[in-house]
Amino acid sequence: MLTTEVVRKKPHAFKNLTGIGLTELDQLYQQLVPLWTESEGARLNRPNRKRAVGGGHPYTLELEDQLLMTLLWLYLHLNTAALSFLFGVDKATVSRNTRRMWQILPQLNLPLDWPEPPRRGRCKNLEQASRDYPDLLALVEGIE
Repeated sequence: MLTTEVVRKKPHAFKNLTGIGLTELDQLYQQLVPLWTESEGARLNRPNRKRAVGGGHPYTLELEDQLLMTLLWLYLHLNTAALSFLFGVDKATVSRNTRRMWQILPQLNLPLDWPEPPRRGRCKNLEQASRDYPDLLALVEGIE
């Protein structure tokens, strides 16, 4: 399973695959946490919610890993099947996590040029991505 712990061991590959370095990832994460907490609070406390706060399934991935997954989705245009394989989660989890993260990322005050999310049907599968981005194989090898 791909995690931020794995990518920290291969900083050059990480930068090639996300467009940012590990220092920028740390800055991004520090700015993300309060916005994410606020957003999750609003989502969990909405008036039409049927479950009490604390009910429902917890997130499978840590917040930092959700951020990493979203960065790979945005930068490499990987499809949900490829991301689900890399992160060891269901395709629905990929879709839900990247969608929520994408709503928050543009609010951050970082000088990053956020690409538009890939359009449905135009994403790359794992085979295409590994051919186009050899550094992806370096990260995948770190998983095994």
